[in-house]
Amino acid sequence: MDLEKHKCGLSRLTIVGLHGDYILKPPSAEYTELPENEDLTMHLAEWVKIKTARHSLIRLRSG
Repeated sequence: MDLEKHKCGLSRLTIVGLHGDYILKPPSAEYTELPENEDLTMHLAEWVKIKTARHSLIRLRSG
């Protein structure tokens, strides 16, 4: 992943190497708690018997 910063002040994550085995969605100031919300959504889907991909939260050293 590469964080691109545009002249207009916007930033976005770009996938650098395609066809990998993992999707990384780190937390950001712009999308607070995105990883936690997605993990909860995946757990709720499993709870109602919807098949999901393997998923997990990984805690960063920074918190």
